[in-house]
Amino acid sequence: MPNALNISDSVSAEETAKFFENLGLPIPQKEEFYLNVRNTDRRLVFLSDYGIVIRFTPAKSFLDIESIHRLYPLFTRLAGNYRIDIEPGIKCPVSQREASQIYHMLLRDHGILITDDTVHNFGFLPLDGIRFPILIDIDEYVITGQSRPDIQDHSLGDIIQFREHLSSDRNIQKELYGPLQDILNAAWPSNQEKPRFSGIREFFKMARLYRNKGALLASWENPENSYRRTHECAAAYKDRLQQVNFV
Repeated sequence: MPNALNISDSVSAEETAKFFENLGLPIPQKEEFYLNVRNTDRRLVFLSDYGIVIRFTPAKSFLDIESIHRLYPLFTRLAGNYRIDIEPGIKCPVSQREASQIYHMLLRDHGILITDDTVHNFGFLPLDGIRFPILIDIDEYVITGQSRPDIQDHSLGDIIQFREHLSSDRNIQKELYGPLQDILNAAWPSNQEKPRFSGIREFFKMARLYRNKGALLASWENPENSYRRTHECAAAYKDRLQQVNFV
């Protein structure tokens, strides 16, 4: 049997397989997950019916950037040399103009320099009447680093539309996704090797409800939004989950 998600490190592959088994999910086959062609250590698994993404990032390349504008996961586990994040599906991609605006806002106000400013690295939280920008990829291949903001460029008037949210003390992501985070972390505490499966089922049922009401999105299903045919691997895994009658 080939290693899970084509991960060459046998220990990481074994831990990855256990991760999927503990969630009650089938291990994705080659055509059912996205493998980054530039950096083959990054992988994505899309759960379209639930509006969530399982992201695999080499732990050594993950950058723990502190910002209200980075995407925070619903749940995190380590699997050998990989960090696994279960992430909420948000509105993505943005337009090229919006990507430029967000790029300059993150640099000017947060000292975050993006080296890969593709429109698929940015998104907006699914909030009514609010365009709250989010940086999705948090690793050394996307971000140069974070330093004290010292950019003084008063020509960037276009980004004023985001400014009203920058000084807010509200944890908007926690407000939006806190119940999902709480259910999953209670079902699988960090000190437990295996989760409480009734809690896992409860999480996926709630995620489906969030998806149905638009608080979780599956923008990747639209071929026009797809990044390097991610909609195809998402559709393949969606079919697989339906075949095994997952939740």
